[in-house]
This record gives sequence, structure tokens and C-alpha cells, in this order.
Amino acid sequence: MAGTGERLADEIPTLVWKEYDGSKGASACGFDFPGLGVTDGENRGLPGSMAKGYLADTDWGRALKAVGEVATGYGFEGRVSIVDRPGDHKAIFKDGYDAKFSFGTAANTLLTLRTGCHLTAKALPPRPPPERQRLAAEGRGHRRGRLVR
Repeated sequence: MAGTGERLADEIPTLVWKEYDGSKGASACGFDFPGLGVTDGENRGLPGSMAKGYLADTDWGRALKAVGEVATGYGFEGRVSIVDRPGDHKAIFKDGYDAKFSFGTAANTLLTLRTGCHLTAKALPPRPPPERQRLAAEGRGHRRGRLVR
């Protein structure tokens, strides 16, 4: 998420961030919703950021606070600590659509983002032809071949 790497660089200048695509890709999530087929929904991993090396335990709290402030600005709420032991930390922030913004450090320090579940293009209902969309937007439509208001 824009601004997170810069904010962390301000707090912990020893971390040098670069784009990380290890979390890219999609996974099925349609099974989470009644009436959808397994492959009708997916969540996607977006490019993240990585800093080589781990974050010192003494810096973790300060870095986590900075990440949390940026995450909150994007609508991510409560933080869940997944791992919190010496030399190994990971926290996840979620939004109302179940997107997940993760921040962790162990061998390297990572920032990753996954979208919430959304319909695949194949599962979306068919769109009406453009003329019908325009007429509907104007409050008009066709009934048995005649234009009605």
C-alpha cells in the first residue's frame, strides 16, 4: 500500500524496500458464500514489498505502530498477531471486505496485500446491451418493441 514503505523507512532507516511479487496470484473463495460455486469467487495477492533481513525485536513495536497507522488510513481495522516471538513476528490487518494487509519479519521483512473475495468475470451476470443501459439510466425502456417512459 502506498506510503507504508516510506513510513517505515522514516521509522527504521536501515530497511531498504523493493517490490516483492511472492504473494501474487489468485485463490478460489466461492465456497465461502452460499449459492456460489467454488471457482465463482477469488481473492488476489497484489505485489508487496520486501526488505532484506529481519527487523530487530526492539524495533518491532514502533514499526508495527507505523504500519497500523497507514493501514487504518486505508480502511483496515483490527490487528491480529499471528506470530509474536523473538526474531519472528507477523500481524495481519483486515478490512470490511476481508482484504488482508500483512506485515512480518523473520529471515526478511515483508508487507503483503490480498484482496477480499470477489466474483470472477465468468461468474458476473451478463451486462445488458449499451442502449438498454442508457434507456434504463434515463428511466425509459422497451416493452414489446415499443419505447415506454
